[in-house]
Amino acid sequence: MKKLFITISLLASYAIHSQNINDVTGSYISYNNELLTMRHDGTFERTTNSNVVTGTFKIIGNYLEITKPNDKYNLHFVIGTTNLVITKPKSNQAWLFRKISN
Repeated sequence: MKKLFITISLLASYAIHSQNINDVTGSYISYNNELLTMRHDGTFERTTNSNVVTGTFKIIGNYLEITKPNDKYNLHFVIGTTNLVITKPKSNQAWLFRKISN
């Protein structure tokens, strides 16, 4: 947990606070090998070893408003030049993603 906090703090120190959907679109991979694809049409897909999560997103300030078929919530995010940090829903943890393509 301490390592995650340090990583997020370092990213936040040089992060760009995005307000534009074009800044977050692309494909990302987490250090747990989860694949996240965020598209220009506001849809996303997160693939893990065991399932696929899909939905839509809107950028509202420094939050992603996530809408799934049976759920809706806001997640804080910070984006750097090659990294994306997103808080996990209903948790004090976060995903750390590295951009692999636009």
